[in-house]
Amino acid sequence: MPAFSQLNIGTVDPGPYSPGSSIAATFSIDPSACIAQGNSFELWLSDANGNFATETRIGSFNSFYTTFVNGRIPTTVAAGSGYRVRIKSTNPAYISNPSSIFEIKAGTAVEAKLTSTSQLANPNPEVFGLCDGINNNEFFLTNASTATSNVTATVKNELNGSISSLSFTTVNQSFNAQLAHYTVFVKAIMPDFSVGTKAYQVINNVVNTPFGTSGNNIVCLPLGFLEFNVIVDGPAGIRQNFPGNIYRVEWGDGTSTTHTICDIIQNNGKVKHPYTKSSCGVTGTGGTFNAFDVIIRSSNVYCGNIGTAVSSTAKVVVKPVNSFNFNPTACTNAKVLFTNTSILGENPNTATPGCAPNNVLYNWFVDGIPIAVGKPRNYVFEHVFTTNGKHTIRLTSSQTGTCTADPIEQEICIQNPPQPIFTLDKTTICAPDIVKITNSSIIDNICNTGNTYTWVVTGPGAFNFVNGTNASSAAPEIQFTSRGIYQLTLAITTASCGTVTSAPQQIVVNETPTSVLSADAALCSVNTYDFNPTTTGPTRTVFIGTALDLSDTYTWNIAGGAHNFVGGDLHTKYPKIQFLDYGTYTITATHTNTCGTVTDTQVISFTPAPTVDAGPDQNICYNENNVTLAGSITGAVTSQVWVGGTGAFSPNRNALNATYTPSTAEKNAGIVTLTLRATTTLPSPCNSIDNDVIINIKPRVIVNSDNSKSICTGANVAYTPTSASGPTTTFAWTATGTPNATGFTASGTGNITDVLTNTDLNANAIVTYVITPTYDGCTGDPFTLIVTVTPNPILTATPARSEICSGQNTAITLSSNLGASTRYTWTSTATAGLTGNSNRTTPATATTINDQIFNSGTVAGTVTYTITPISANECTGNPVQVVINIEPLPSTPSAGADQSLCNLTSYTLQGNQPSVGTGLWTQVTALGGVTFADASLYNTEVSGLQAGNTYVFRWTITGSASCDPRSDEVSITITPLSFGGTTAGTTAICAGVNSGQVTLSGQIGNIIKWQSSIDGTTWTDINSTTSTLTYTNLTISTQYRAIVQSGTCASAISTPSTITVSQPVIVANAGTNQRLCAATSTTLNGNLATPNNGQWSVTSGQTGVTFNDASVPNAIV
Repeated sequence: MPAFSQLNIGTVDPGPYSPGSSIAATFSIDPSACIAQGNSFELWLSDANGNFATETRIGSFNSFYTTFVNGRIPTTVAAGSGYRVRIKSTNPAYISNPSSIFEIKAGTAVEAKLTSTSQLANPNPEVFGLCDGINNNEFFLTNASTATSNVTATVKNELNGSISSLSFTTVNQSFNAQLAHYTVFVKAIMPDFSVGTKAYQVINNVVNTPFGTSGNNIVCLPLGFLEFNVIVDGPAGIRQNFPGNIYRVEWGDGTSTTHTICDIIQNNGKVKHPYTKSSCGVTGTGGTFNAFDVIIRSSNVYCGNIGTAVSSTAKVVVKPVNSFNFNPTACTNAKVLFTNTSILGENPNTATPGCAPNNVLYNWFVDGIPIAVGKPRNYVFEHVFTTNGKHTIRLTSSQTGTCTADPIEQEICIQNPPQPIFTLDKTTICAPDIVKITNSSIIDNICNTGNTYTWVVTGPGAFNFVNGTNASSAAPEIQFTSRGIYQLTLAITTASCGTVTSAPQQIVVNETPTSVLSADAALCSVNTYDFNPTTTGPTRTVFIGTALDLSDTYTWNIAGGAHNFVGGDLHTKYPKIQFLDYGTYTITATHTNTCGTVTDTQVISFTPAPTVDAGPDQNICYNENNVTLAGSITGAVTSQVWVGGTGAFSPNRNALNATYTPSTAEKNAGIVTLTLRATTTLPSPCNSIDNDVIINIKPRVIVNSDNSKSICTGANVAYTPTSASGPTTTFAWTATGTPNATGFTASGTGNITDVLTNTDLNANAIVTYVITPTYDGCTGDPFTLIVTVTPNPILTATPARSEICSGQNTAITLSSNLGASTRYTWTSTATAGLTGNSNRTTPATATTINDQIFNSGTVAGTVTYTITPISANECTGNPVQVVINIEPLPSTPSAGADQSLCNLTSYTLQGNQPSVGTGLWTQVTALGGVTFADASLYNTEVSGLQAGNTYVFRWTITGSASCDPRSDEVSITITPLSFGGTTAGTTAICAGVNSGQVTLSGQIGNIIKWQSSIDGTTWTDINSTTSTLTYTNLTISTQYRAIVQSGTCASAISTPSTITVSQPVIVANAGTNQRLCAATSTTLNGNLATPNNGQWSVTSGQTGVTFNDASVPNAIV
């Protein structure tokens, strides 16, 4: 139960009061206890012992401010000298301390009452005065108290506490009022000393509206508010105003708030309002662009609006919001890109309708050190982190607008790149042997522990991972079944650094060696001969089985004459051997590898003949079209010709120094052997002498990476050219772009790291890179890379309404410059009490956000959506914020239970007090004369009611404009006082067999029963509700009456009808005759006359005879 200190009751006159008399109780409100608007102060009467357990409400005053409550002593209370009163408030629920005791005694009601000609705009019989006070104004008060009473009054100035007195020796009295409000306490005393009291308010205050702001009245969304400072004390302060004034602030955004002086004082002299929507596009009545009009008015229930309204403006804009996106993990010594996704906010100083964006420059910090300052929003911040671990990125900004963005910090975790390291148990094997791997890689797990191994084997033959391992095992085992040179690499992939691949390690897989020389031959001239598998001459040689030749894999032994190894030695696999002597040579070739040793021998005999030399072997690039041959012949020949080759000879095949153009097939094969053949007149085999030249064609150098790429505007191309020729291939490139493409470099080498920007909001930009590879001294084919730079999506998010009611849908329409293919994600945050808002983390196409939002609270809440557009090419646009205000539903109205009331002219309605919205009573039935004391008060008093009518009243609670009002109805039936009516049927009958009827007429109400009585005191109920009562066979006189009740009124009794029942006549018997001797008296012995009456009399004519009681049968005579 609330403490008594909030409401402090004053002295209540000790009386004595009579039932029905007026009684007033003054009180004060503790300054710290703010009484809410819509409150009612109620006066409650105890029982005669001062106990409030069965208290009775005897008066009320509907307001958040008063200094008294008037009441009326109930007419039904019993006399007593221990009565007390106390005062209650309804909003909030406070109870005062009990008053001092007073007496109520039987007597005539006394009313203390004043009237005044100083009526306010909205008259109240207990409040007089002026809406705009006049200093030293004379107020006249007219005595209207109970006649013959002696009336006095005290007048208290509630501002300074001064008290003056009035004595109504004449009907009219006056007092001069300063600029203040007064309490007038009136007392009427009757000649028998019974009293009546009543109190009144007199308003004569100034109207001060000292509301002002400091600063430029700019409010920054979200969470921004406009604050007014209010002067409370001093001549210009609101303490000089009537405390019942309400200060209403219309904030310009469709909302308004009301405040009492207590509210303002408890808020330290401030009134503030949080805005939830921008004023951009709104033009104030004074021509101020992009501003809400703010109007402050004073009012009270007695005068309506008073004083001069205060006008101001509020420029409410969305403030800048700093934000940026990036990959939350990255690698040391690698470039990391940070994309600025900040919201520029609205410039409140825009001099045209609609707010332009702020001009914002941004500053980028890494671990507290400024790295890039004064950059525009489209600047992509790049940074290379040289140390691993967590680093802090901070983004601050400066702008032209008043509203500033808060700095934002985010952490990024940097990992060292993995270091793939492994060793092999052997690097040269004989198929089908197994290679075992020891993995000693170094991996930095500071950011995350997830990593994958990928073992890649490249080579000419088959291999298998064995013994339960695979290509993702940490330490696999690999079996090789085919000869060749294999390359093994380990790729380690981490989330931060991507994939890092080791340098390849070589595995040589040999087979059993073979050595095959040509058959023995007789040759015509000593010369230089090629011992290799490609020559078509008599020295064709083939070795098989060794994948990688070592220095001692092959050994040549030449016997039979002088010779030289040209360009090699005796260990050259396929040597050129110059034979210097005519004679017979024995050539032996030995082939040795890890799988064994084999030897083969050829015998060659030389006969003198011309010398034919096809020239030295040549190496050319794939893209070189011509080879100049260097053939020569010593000695006499009849002709010469170049044999072999599918290409072209210029000028012809007979020219020793012809230019040869290899065919495409020869280029792709990588080798061509040409034979210079001379024809002689010598006998066979010297009639035709051959010599070969080998042209080695280096492989074609081409780019094998992707030839197209799509990126978002502002992104890095991040393109690494690759070639099948190997990692030592180098690349040079040039670039050109469409007019809407910027940021590309005209030429460069290596990787392409241009940051490209598309200046067109709708069309793609194209940048064309022509990449030329170079390998082993050969320039490769030019390669064209097409980079498509797509525009970022620009989101337009438009709510159908910025303010909706609980249970309605947000209806936010989404559209993009890139059309229907744009996908969206969004997050939403809601203030307390709101439910139904959604989040979308997976991008998907959409045209609306249509959440149904419910507000379970009593005040408006907001849902803030942050919506991010994402294009079909995964380009992310700037997020857009949409704020929706969600108003609570008006409180569910309850007009109270239907009532049937007895003969009342007024009634206190029993509506519920709305926690959301404001209420209003209206009359549904068309019955005149009805008035409400305050139609906006849930428990207002309705007057002008007339008996016999049924009234229907509607209690409507209205919330915000976005919510439909809600109403409930109550039926009040006023029944007239019960009237018993008149019975007819009084008669006299004879006891025994009889019957008759008693009828009722003229009653008001319903007959609830009949009653009968044989003595007029004790009545017996008869269960009959008709207007005619039938009786039969009465033996004793009986009265009949009806009990009538009208509605809830007390029942009434009809007039009675008496049925007089006469008994049959009894024959008199005076008893036997008596003969007396000189006696002067005797006792008579008559019979009983019951139910008749008997009477003794003297019939013989004597005089002087008397009876002690002539009506009894045994009378003494």
